[in-house]
Amino acid sequence: MLTNLLLIFTGSADEPDAYLVRLHGAAGGLVGGPQGVTDALSAGGFLSGRITVHGERAALEAAAREGLLTEDTRSAGALFFGARFTSAETVYWRVGFAHNHETPIAVFSEDPLGGILGSAEGIRHRSGLEVGGGLSLPTELALFGLADRLALHVDGGISWLVDDNGPPLYVCVELGGHIGVGQRR
Repeated sequence: MLTNLLLIFTGSADEPDAYLVRLHGAAGGLVGGPQGVTDALSAGGFLSGRITVHGERAALEAAAREGLLTEDTRSAGALFFGARFTSAETVYWRVGFAHNHETPIAVFSEDPLGGILGSAEGIRHRSGLEVGGGLSLPTELALFGLADRLALHVDGGISWLVDDNGPPLYVCVELGGHIGVGQRR
């Protein structure tokens, strides 16, 4: 295990990521942990987008999710800014800052753009830490001649939000795809 950790930071991959930038799109589900012993879990679905800028073993990552949760019927938008580390050709780990915009559905219905942008009246702004990991799976799908640029991914993450304005933990799983953009290195 220690050897694997050292390889993440010091070793080189078989080859660096072929493209400097990847654009990701996905759909998924999440569950929010109860605030108290008698509280119900909050569950829902979301759509997400990510951008990753790759080095040889690490990448910078920014992501946004927007979804609907059931416990008190609210929209939950999430932002993530962090780092991604590749430990094998297809396996990656990520860690970074998480920020949620949790909006009651009545407020979201009145001002959907404000709800998405985090500026609507009545939004709960919450911040914390997110850790996660996943698999990036190359595909031979020759869609528009882009086979070497396309891949599928499955990603899971846990967000820990440090205030009392909602569930302290969210667990999410997403399935999506990504495309390498720009010139091949």
